Amino acid sequence: MQFGGAFENDLEDINKIETNEQPTESQQGQENVQQLSQEEQDIENIKATTTFIKPIDGIISSKFGQRDPTTSSVPKNHTGTDIAASIGTKIISSTDGEVVLSSEEGDYGKHLKIQIGEVSIIYAHCNNLYVKQGDKVKQGQEIAEVGSTR
Repeated sequence: MQFGGAFENDLEDINKIETNEQPTESQQGQENVQQLSQEEQDIENIKATTTFIKPIDGIISSKFGQRDPTTSSVPKNHTGTDIAASIGTKIISSTDGEVVLSSEEGDYGKHLKIQIGEVSIIYAHCNNLYVKQGDKVKQGQEIAEVGSTR
């Protein structure tokens, strides 16, 4: 029978209980980081270093993740969040960043990809694009108009 780190940690926890010793904030933070996957750590880092605002006022018409599509051409795993608004509604940038793609090709119709650090945000199904590849944008700046892609 082997005794690994879990057993040793249990002894430390028992000693803390018996001596009423509380873990320091640093120790608690290290324990939480060890319990998170790399993806969860990355998400926490992004949340701590980046602020996002809603790009338009509207109703979320399709959430990120698994969904039950009404047609076979719509994928079951949705990789974005759709916000419904009237055609022509101004779209503002959720963050500061750089426009790394401005395109009319593919399933997204007219769309932009804005990069900030390791995060990319795609603004798809636009009617008009106000910025082009290589432009630097500021959070809250008008970047496009809501459209529709069929």
